[in-house]
Amino acid sequence: MERRLSAILAADVVGFARHNERDEAGTFERLRTHRKDLFEPEIAKHHGRIFKLMGDGLLAEFSSVVEAVECAVALQRGMAERNDGVPVDERIDVRIGINLGDVIIEGDDRHGEGVIIASRLQQLAKPGGIAVSGTVMEHVRHKLALRFEPVGEHQVKNIAAPVTVYRVPLDAIVPSAKGLGRRYGTWAAVAAIGLLLVAGGGAAWRLSVGATPAGEEAAAPPPNAAKQVLNTDAARSLPATSGQADVPAPPREQGIPVIIVLPFQDLSGGKIESDLGKGIAEEFLSDLATFPDLEVVSATSSFAYAGKPIPEIVEATGAQFVIEGSIRLAGDKALIRMQLINGTTDRHLQIAQIEQQMTDPVTVQMEAARRLGDELGGMTGILRQEIEKISWDKPDADLTEYDFYIRGHTRHLHGYQFKAREIWQEGLKRFPDSVLMRCKLAFTYEGYSSEATALVKEAATLKKRSRLDEWYFHWISARDYAHHNNYERAGVEAKAAIAMAPYDTLSHADLSWIVSAAGDHEAAIEWATFGATHDPHPKGWYFDNLVDAYDMADKWPDALKLAEEQLRKPSPNKHWYKVLARAYARTGQQDKAKEAQKTFETLPYLPD
Repeated sequence: MERRLSAILAADVVGFARHNERDEAGTFERLRTHRKDLFEPEIAKHHGRIFKLMGDGLLAEFSSVVEAVECAVALQRGMAERNDGVPVDERIDVRIGINLGDVIIEGDDRHGEGVIIASRLQQLAKPGGIAVSGTVMEHVRHKLALRFEPVGEHQVKNIAAPVTVYRVPLDAIVPSAKGLGRRYGTWAAVAAIGLLLVAGGGAAWRLSVGATPAGEEAAAPPPNAAKQVLNTDAARSLPATSGQADVPAPPREQGIPVIIVLPFQDLSGGKIESDLGKGIAEEFLSDLATFPDLEVVSATSSFAYAGKPIPEIVEATGAQFVIEGSIRLAGDKALIRMQLINGTTDRHLQIAQIEQQMTDPVTVQMEAARRLGDELGGMTGILRQEIEKISWDKPDADLTEYDFYIRGHTRHLHGYQFKAREIWQEGLKRFPDSVLMRCKLAFTYEGYSSEATALVKEAATLKKRSRLDEWYFHWISARDYAHHNNYERAGVEAKAAIAMAPYDTLSHADLSWIVSAAGDHEAAIEWATFGATHDPHPKGWYFDNLVDAYDMADKWPDALKLAEEQLRKPSPNKHWYKVLARAYARTGQQDKAKEAQKTFETLPYLPD
């Protein structure tokens, strides 16, 4: 029986029986027209496939949950336009439900839990609306400019665990001539009508109001774009007249630390620098929010606290960490500084100071955010080091589930497998329903261990209370399937884990061998390269996995080029010489291979 992880879209006509009784032939013709002119083209455009047609609805499968949600929004917008001016009793309204889950493949048909839940979600949507599962929401909330309204948990027939449901309020979606924008930044909040000019060696810029999603082409400006105000999103986020911003509290059940990122301060006194500072902070915040082991306060709420004293911010938001920064223009370069503040101890740490060549604002903010994120985020960054200090300083009686996770992870990452196991076993005693403790414990058992498989099976039956639970469940499931030679399913789980944490270097490096074994050598090279080049403190085995990925793909000239590029950079990691040696050897350059290997062996040892 073949299975895979898919996004399923279920659509159904509201009041079909009533329409059919009133005008059977007319109803059939209108539905056929909607399907041919709207549903089929939109689903195909978003790389989906209709696998079942019913008289009053359809089921479609998507490999990307982001595409599935974008498609649903486009479909409901299209139906709203088609219903405009139509008498109420003749309107065709559609409900749409979307789920991301396991499906059974039977020829062109799809069955199983993933399909059942999508169909049930459709019934919970409002006429003309969209309902999604909690899993879908977690996957797309940082990728699409959408708002999600919690509906609560609902029991689904033949499904043991209740399903968390969210509705997508369509009136909250900003229309776009290019479809939904992904990852909007401050510079992309309004319509582009301007031109950026960099004159001479200085920073003589002329900026008009702009709106281009990062990484996408500019859409046609909406009417009266020139009347809009730059950074309207930031303006809307200002606190109420009482001076207190409304910050919804993130989930705190597991003790996951809360982070707030303030707009970067302008030290040059110009509007361009001020807007760029907001853009960098927003882009950085968006990247940071993808890490499942952090809770990041939204930009709208965070920016409302610009200029407030740190103790006031911590008290109002419950944030354990505050990140602030500054930007100064010097000729054709931007000097960007960022520091991390431990809100409980008022400990200030300068994380990074970078110099970024000025090109255009969007490129600068994205590149600066990436470089800062490499220093701060992930499991080896400065933020994690501060979190570890807090967890280890706590009395045992005060430990949260997250503290046990952190303490064990510290030991496990440095090779103390049995000490990590003891910590997580103690955590499981304290939190007996913990998915996280079971997943982490499974990592401490080797290969084909029945203990690991039993822990994964137990975790599968329990409610996932956070993105952290979901992420680790996909991660350990990938390893468990791979250790039992089910590489196809392992690859699906690995890709689900990476989709949930697109900037985490450790998971990219660790899971690269699994997608390689599943036959996706390009993904393996991409993931292993990401881990080795973006982690501020990459482990030696990252490079072993990278070498193995190139070996499986038989792309040694590419490996040689990458190693040479990395070794030209200032203070390269010594393990690049090991990659270089293997690449020389596999391309027939034995003398150079021996020289590179000798260089690797003579350089100082780098502890993991």
